[in-house]
Amino acid sequence: LRAATAQAVAPRVLAAFRQLVAEEPRLEEAVDRALGRAGARISDVVAARQRSRWAGVLPTVEATYYRYAFDAFDVRTTAFISRLVDADIQADGRNVRPFWAVMGYWDLGSLIHRSAESPINRVGGVNAKLEWRVRSTVINLYQERRRLQLERLLSRTPDPRAALLRALRLEELTAHLNALAGPLFEPMDAL
Repeated sequence: LRAATAQAVAPRVLAAFRQLVAEEPRLEEAVDRALGRAGARISDVVAARQRSRWAGVLPTVEATYYRYAFDAFDVRTTAFISRLVDADIQADGRNVRPFWAVMGYWDLGSLIHRSAESPINRVGGVNAKLEWRVRSTVINLYQERRRLQLERLLSRTPDPRAALLRALRLEELTAHLNALAGPLFEPMDAL
């Protein structure tokens, strides 16, 4: 096996690559936007969890309204209702009474701190995997895209097939990055 020898890069190619790097979004911006779109930023998750922790102080309120209508002459089925409600028999022979109920209950268990819910145990364990997956995917796509862009600038012999395959792959990588990070990169058209 022979070791690859380094070749000098033409100044115009180096200038074109530097201009390309200056015009395109940075890797950090792409990763940050992708994490935001996926809801995988640990700082956002921890902040939302801290805010939601105090939700246990507020009661859950349920209001209910019933309207009972029963025949006043059917003593066997309505005897227990007649004892609870002082019946006023209306002109049509039916007894109609409204019933209101308002109940409030608290879930105070969410106010108690448990070590399983700490950022290190729960948020760090569950959401770190998602953050790592999104981050590594964006970084891999970004690096391959940048490598192909440099390869396109450095190609000395124009091979139409290789150029087409490279352009198609660049279009695909750009579409993937835009799907993850939003419309951050200028769409490419290989054909």
